[in-house]
Amino acid sequence: MADDPEVVYVLRYFYGGIFRTNPKFEYENGTVERFQVDPDRLCLWDILDNVKLLGYDHHPFVYYRVPGLEFNCDGLVLIHNDDTVQQVVNLLIERGSVDIYIDHKIDIDEGCQKINEVAKSSKGKVGEYSKETDDSDDDIDVEIEELGDDVLNLEAAGEGLNAVIERLRANSEEVRVVANEGALLGGVFEDLETEVDAYSNCELKEDDGQHCFLYDVELLSDVDEEVVFIRRKLAGKQKNRSSISTKLDLDVSDDSNDEEHVNENEVRDDALEEHVVKGMDGKLHGYESDYLDSSDPGEYGDNDESDEEIIGTYSGKKILGPRYDPKCAIPTWEVGLRFEDNIQFKEAIKKYSVAKGVRLKFVKNEPKRTRVHCRETCPWKIYASYDGRYDCYVVKTYNSKHMCFRNNKNTMLSCKMIQKAFRDRILMDPKMKVAALKEMCQTELGAYATYDMCRRARKTVLKEMHGSYVEEFANLWGYAAELLQSNPDSTVTIQVDRENGRSARFHRMYVCLGALKQGWRDGCRPFIGIDGCFLKSVTKGVLLVAVGRDGNNQMFPVAWAIVEGEGKESWRWFLQKLMVDLKHPNGEGLTLMPDMQKGLIPVLQESFSEVDHRMCARHIYASWHKKWKGMNRKVQFWNTVRATFVEDFDEQLQKLDTLGINSSNDLLKTPVQCWSKAYFKGTSKCDVVDNNMAEAFNGWIIEARCKPIISMLEEIRTMVMNRMNVKRSWAKTWRTNVSPRALQKLERNIENSTHCRLVWNGDGGFEVNHFGNQHTVDLKKLTCTCREWEINGIPCCHAVCAMYHDSKEPEAYISEWYSKEKYLSSYNHILQPVRGKKFWSKELPPILPPIVKVQPGRPKKIE
Repeated sequence: MADDPEVVYVLRYFYGGIFRTNPKFEYENGTVERFQVDPDRLCLWDILDNVKLLGYDHHPFVYYRVPGLEFNCDGLVLIHNDDTVQQVVNLLIERGSVDIYIDHKIDIDEGCQKINEVAKSSKGKVGEYSKETDDSDDDIDVEIEELGDDVLNLEAAGEGLNAVIERLRANSEEVRVVANEGALLGGVFEDLETEVDAYSNCELKEDDGQHCFLYDVELLSDVDEEVVFIRRKLAGKQKNRSSISTKLDLDVSDDSNDEEHVNENEVRDDALEEHVVKGMDGKLHGYESDYLDSSDPGEYGDNDESDEEIIGTYSGKKILGPRYDPKCAIPTWEVGLRFEDNIQFKEAIKKYSVAKGVRLKFVKNEPKRTRVHCRETCPWKIYASYDGRYDCYVVKTYNSKHMCFRNNKNTMLSCKMIQKAFRDRILMDPKMKVAALKEMCQTELGAYATYDMCRRARKTVLKEMHGSYVEEFANLWGYAAELLQSNPDSTVTIQVDRENGRSARFHRMYVCLGALKQGWRDGCRPFIGIDGCFLKSVTKGVLLVAVGRDGNNQMFPVAWAIVEGEGKESWRWFLQKLMVDLKHPNGEGLTLMPDMQKGLIPVLQESFSEVDHRMCARHIYASWHKKWKGMNRKVQFWNTVRATFVEDFDEQLQKLDTLGINSSNDLLKTPVQCWSKAYFKGTSKCDVVDNNMAEAFNGWIIEARCKPIISMLEEIRTMVMNRMNVKRSWAKTWRTNVSPRALQKLERNIENSTHCRLVWNGDGGFEVNHFGNQHTVDLKKLTCTCREWEINGIPCCHAVCAMYHDSKEPEAYISEWYSKEKYLSSYNHILQPVRGKKFWSKELPPILPPIVKVQPGRPKKIE
């Protein structure tokens, strides 16, 4: 029948409402619930069980809607026997879903007109009896069919159900009663006090064998002992898989002639009590399914529990649902949802509990089955167990209804959840305070976490991080070989220390990629800023960087190295490697600007005497400012530093002395050639007095500095590779042949040139007076006595005034270092992609991580 494994069959139950016909036929105030079913195993008792799961203590009338017919009495068919269930199954296979309507009230005014439709569906009878009663104006017809030794088929009509029960008491044999066509067993016989005498006067209408019954009689809750016996006996037979197949019909008829009466005296009270005792293995308010459910022994391994009163059940032949996605933020549950094992299922439960703020608990927690409930007053439940046929963990039953409020104190929140949620941020900031982590749990996870829980989570992440560092140092040889293979002309050097000739322990590493060194040679000015920054990883260390300046006065990374610390030997080793790659072995023609690093100045004086050595004026001011404070002194300090010719420098130095005796002497303790523009050489065409570019690069890679060595190097490489691509594309959008920042500086000089007055000598010389300061400009030699043009390669305001007087464009006199052609020559060299570690060579023995040195002094307390 239903052989397609991709099809899901659904019964849609409309419940909680009533039928109304005025002004039109409709199901009013109802709710919809979906049940996935297997047509091959669907029976009447499955439908009745689902009705009970929807909250009905008794079994009301249940109808299915016939597709293609109008929504009225003609389009609804009562589900009461195997024939009607088979019709539902046929519709399921044909359409995939069937609408089921539940009616739990009897509307006498509207329903009595349809009562005869039930009577017209009566089947053949074996014996007929009749009896007139004194408490009713109508007669009751009872027809009995002997189906076996212990089963009777009763069809009643007209007078009232009390009379039917009295007739049943007259028979000492075991009786099995099922309502047919107008009343289901649980809904009618549970309420024995129900009066239906009004039906006897109702008109009957035939409708091709299909019937609709509307009713609105008050149902009482008293249960007769006869009904206890009948329902318990029925449940016991279904549980024991009885082979007896019976059809018991309770019909209403308006024909009371020629009927014989049942002898009520034939039923003894003691015999009735005996039958009640025999049927105690059943359940008063429900029926056992005729098939194994998900908790029956043998159906799913060790599963032997009953899953009553849970909406949605997993049958043995049901098609499996989707597979759980561990990356989802909040799990979405459904019957048939698959998990790899119970561990993944429990992780999903915990994630759901924390995200929704509900307090769940594991009622049963075993390797092959897990049951989870919400708090006692909440009906939310879920049950999953191992399915050996599909080798996965499957949700078997699920009730999605929550009746509880959100609670931020959740016992499901664990250290592992905190680790998984905030691992990256802990790695970025290993010194993160526990209080900060606790606050993050409150704001982002919406759950309260204890101080100890957050502390253990952070400690575990740091331990795991240490293990990854060991692995990455072990793969360092393979990574270096892959860099050299993928990026030819690169320089990658690893220096190790041998421990008694045995294992190699990491000491230093230098990286200069071929595209970067070639790009610096072709398009960057001979200026390098060098700096060092501390690594925030487990193994600590220092990252040394060399950064150039491109044609737009922006940073151009050249090389970087990981060393044990800032000292003479580490700086000498780094600079020697750098000078060779830049083809300036002795430093001749190269300008270096470091910060005031420890041990660097002696190295430059000893090993690189030909280098034009500058020092960062900002660091000089920070040292000088400790003694000479004040805003006026700060302003005058920068005026002194930015003076471009010696005479102006001396004048500014005297002004500085007026703000504090011997203040200039303290400043002159640092050689003026290293920090004053008046003493800068013009070979590098760069007039910067600070080392902001190198420091900006260190800030740019601050997140990478928290990672293990290979992860850090790879992030730096990919950031640089992406930057080169972006800059290369951006340069193609320039409207002129000069870089934007050079043009911006030229525009300022053009604006200042309006305040200049000049005198021309008739050749190429000019006298230019600017606010009382007179300078000479020689356009043939491209010089001005203010030296600004000579230092940075961009015409000063004096030269601009002379150029306009000579009808020349100042833009044509800008140095070629700022041209678009030079800029593109820096970024046209392409960094090649690198393969993953699966492709790396593993021939060389692993490298051990460096030994972490404990710093002197009292350790800092990590809160």
